[in-house]
Amino acid sequence: MFRWFHNLRVGAKLLIIALISILLLGALAYNSYTSTQRMASNAESMYADNVAAMALLNEAADLAWHVRAEMLMSLSTEDPVLRVQRQTSASEYEAQVLEVVERFAEGTLSEAEEEALAAFYDAWTQYTGIRESLALASNVDVALAREMASSGQEAGLHQAAMEALASLRAAKEEAARAHNEAIKQEAAGQLLTTGIVVAAFVLITIAVNAGIGRTVSRSVRATSGLISRVADGELNVEALDIDYRDELGSMAQAVNQMVSSLREVIHQVNMASEELTAHSTQLSATAREAGLATQQIAATMEQVAAGTSDQSRAVQEAAHVMSELNKAIEEIAVGAERQAEAVRTSAEVMQRMVAEIEATAKNAEEVAQSASKAMETARSGEGSVRETVAGMEQIQETVLQTAEKVRELGGHSNKVGEIVQVISDIADQTNLLALNAAIEAARAGEHGKGFAVVADEVRKLAERSAASAKEIAQLIESMREGIDEAVRAMEEGTDRVQMGQDLARRAGAAIDAILQALSDTNEQVQTISEAARRNTEAVHEMTRLFEDVATISSRNIEATEQMAAHSERVNASIQNISAVSEETAASAEEVSASTEEMNASFEQVTGSIENLAQMAGRLAELVRRFKL
Repeated sequence: MFRWFHNLRVGAKLLIIALISILLLGALAYNSYTSTQRMASNAESMYADNVAAMALLNEAADLAWHVRAEMLMSLSTEDPVLRVQRQTSASEYEAQVLEVVERFAEGTLSEAEEEALAAFYDAWTQYTGIRESLALASNVDVALAREMASSGQEAGLHQAAMEALASLRAAKEEAARAHNEAIKQEAAGQLLTTGIVVAAFVLITIAVNAGIGRTVSRSVRATSGLISRVADGELNVEALDIDYRDELGSMAQAVNQMVSSLREVIHQVNMASEELTAHSTQLSATAREAGLATQQIAATMEQVAAGTSDQSRAVQEAAHVMSELNKAIEEIAVGAERQAEAVRTSAEVMQRMVAEIEATAKNAEEVAQSASKAMETARSGEGSVRETVAGMEQIQETVLQTAEKVRELGGHSNKVGEIVQVISDIADQTNLLALNAAIEAARAGEHGKGFAVVADEVRKLAERSAASAKEIAQLIESMREGIDEAVRAMEEGTDRVQMGQDLARRAGAAIDAILQALSDTNEQVQTISEAARRNTEAVHEMTRLFEDVATISSRNIEATEQMAAHSERVNASIQNISAVSEETAASAEEVSASTEEMNASFEQVTGSIENLAQMAGRLAELVRRFKL
């Protein structure tokens, strides 16, 4: 059933085991990931819907207590200013309570929580109405306001609102406990699933590894036993019966082929050793005859070497004479080259001199042109300076007019400040009238509520008017400071314009002096340019003379080079003759030495043949140890 698995290679088997392990671990990881995501979602939901909501409820309750505390402290103080501050603080806390509760209402709410929230809004609305009535009454008659607060209605409504908040907090605590139980159950289920997957992974891994280990162990033991018998010389063993197609099956087939090949090799070695013994006797006789022939060749080559040595000495003397002649020709050539080099150097110096003189003449012409252009530019600059002086005078007049207008603007800003002061006084009087109207409305009771609202709006409008008047006064003050700075800047600008006029007049005088200097420079440059032209003509003539001398030197060098070439050819021929003689003598000596070495080699071959015959006998004895 599992034969296909046994036929797989060991690497493929290990890969299958690794894939199975990866699949099991992947399933475990996926299950853990999904469970973790669910638990994280539940935890996040618990925080967003319950924990964060409870924090908002606690904050709202704390702010609600601050509202009542500020209201009671405003009734207990006799200082009107402190009373207004406490009332303002209570209003701010009241707005914060509504803001926090609205943030709480944005979350997910159950039906019971929505009912509790509606109860809170109802109680809190009634409480804020009573608190505002007490605040208005305290501004008129503190004793009356304290008596109204001691009736218990305000405390009861505040307690009802706090109980509604407590109900909401209790509902959120219960929901948080339910979420916590759900997370615990999810974690327990995840732990059980992880344990089952890990146990299955361990069992499958043990089973697969045990099967592979048993197959590998059986194949390795059979192969090891066969190799041990072959090592002892038993080549008549039976072949291994392992027909798997994995690495172990391939190794068994290779061992079977090795035994078969070794059996054939031993058989061939046995036959070769017998033939080697027969041929070694014939080689020994042939080597002795070759040794006698080489001795005769060595004697003849010694005579040839003596004759070629005499010929080589004569050729070497002729080569020495030609070498001395070559040295003389080389000295003549060196002198000619030095003369030519000196002429070339002088010619190059003259050429550089010509280039420098021409550059000087060209620079002189360019300087003359630049001087002319500078004179034209200076004349243009003189006109520009005159125009600049006229422009400076116009700028000075404009700056003076602007300074006068800025001073008039400062006077107008003073008038606007007086108007703003009148507006501020009217706003203060309106504020007092609104306060008196609020007091009269409080005395009127229920009939004066509408008038009280109107009076309160008038008071707020008067406060905004007063604040706006203060801001306008600050802006006017800033404008006055800016106008003063502008006047000072205009005065400084007038001084700068006067300085600019003086500098422009000085620049005009300097340009006149520059025009005179440029005129003198132009005349001197013309003189330099003419002298440079005459020097250039003289140097050109000297350069032509040096070129003639260089031509003669080049011809002398060519003649010495031809003489040296002919001498080198003669010397080369002599050297070739000498080399041939030396090679002939060396070849004769080498042949003589080679014949002696051949004689010694033949003696060694004879000894080796005898050793070979002995080795063939020992090889035959070793082959007979194997059982074919």
